[in-house]
Amino acid sequence: MTIRNLRLILSLALLLVISGCGMFSASPDNPGSDPNQIATGVAATLTAIAEQSPDPAAGTPAPPEDTRPAWLDDPERITGPTLPPELYGLAYRKDANWLVDRDGISKLFMGQPANGAISPDGTGYLISGQPPTGEDIYYYNIAAGEITQWTDTPNLQEANYHWWPARPNVIVYNFVPVDELGPWYGYLAAFVIPTSETIIIEDTYGSGTTFALSPDGERIAYLQDSQPAIYTWDTGSEPINMAEFGLDYSSYSAPAWSSDGTKLAFHATGQLQDAGVLSAVIVLDPDAGTAEVLDEYISFGQRVGPELAFSPDGQWLASVNPGEQTADGQPASMWLFPLDGGEPVALGYATSPFWSPDGQYLLYTRWPNVGNSSQHQIIMAEAGSWSGEPVPELAGTFILDWLDLP
Repeated sequence: MTIRNLRLILSLALLLVISGCGMFSASPDNPGSDPNQIATGVAATLTAIAEQSPDPAAGTPAPPEDTRPAWLDDPERITGPTLPPELYGLAYRKDANWLVDRDGISKLFMGQPANGAISPDGTGYLISGQPPTGEDIYYYNIAAGEITQWTDTPNLQEANYHWWPARPNVIVYNFVPVDELGPWYGYLAAFVIPTSETIIIEDTYGSGTTFALSPDGERIAYLQDSQPAIYTWDTGSEPINMAEFGLDYSSYSAPAWSSDGTKLAFHATGQLQDAGVLSAVIVLDPDAGTAEVLDEYISFGQRVGPELAFSPDGQWLASVNPGEQTADGQPASMWLFPLDGGEPVALGYATSPFWSPDGQYLLYTRWPNVGNSSQHQIIMAEAGSWSGEPVPELAGTFILDWLDLP
């Protein structure tokens, strides 16, 4: 075992709590020597997903078999809070990282790393190595309890990892050269697991601020100097000319694709007004060349967003409006906008909307009013009524993802 691997184990062992998962190890012996060998070490865990989710150009895949992660049924797995069974597939962080099984029981899959992203099938977790090993991308095989290193880039820091469900062998992330470190999100890149190839999607300043992965596996919406752009796989990037949509806002943020990939939402910022900045929630149909402004409001500068999330059925858009206030000065930032032209639903000072895979529930984080030191609450609301109630066991937690598990 090399000194480098020993350091990796020492630094990551502090982050792991493993029960019944086998030996904790890092492999190959020299993880930085052969990128192809590194990728081979984890390819087996993704083979089933890749076979069931072929390249989108190949047509509609066959219905997947039951690929429920086996470790979730391990009776020796450490358990945590029991939640409503409707939260099956929810990944969250509360002192450690948990995934909810069919019975609502939280199962431990890892300790608390600084950065991470659970795979869409629940079999693995991406983490950033910490000093002295640097911030490369590491993959943790949850069932085996093994860690392998995917990137070896001492001159870069990688973070904000996103699995692309439609392309299960691709990770999209931000990277920052070490000589450009600072309070910004960096550039945008993708990592192709089987070949260890890194694809630079955009290397202009601020391109990694926010991005959205299309559900068909073909397009990535992101920003070029605060203006929208679309990267098409195997083709490249093209800016979106917002003037052609009849829009003249100065900057855009928080792109989000609808579940069918036909609509693309953004937050928009316009001119400075007497009371604040004119902002808006807009929805584009990029192929039809049409746009709709769902909401315009004045932002007073309280940064609690922006965030956008379409419901799986495409009928609702959850929006966190940054800096919006009520008449008495309290934040009123989160809304549900019906896409059929109905009345929006106000959810108050809240962030982090997560839809259940079947679209029947919405989870979001409700924050106490300004000056109130109470703990934040996770609210579970049923679609249609939107009469949300706190989930007591999730108080103070942070939602990571809501997986569509069989």
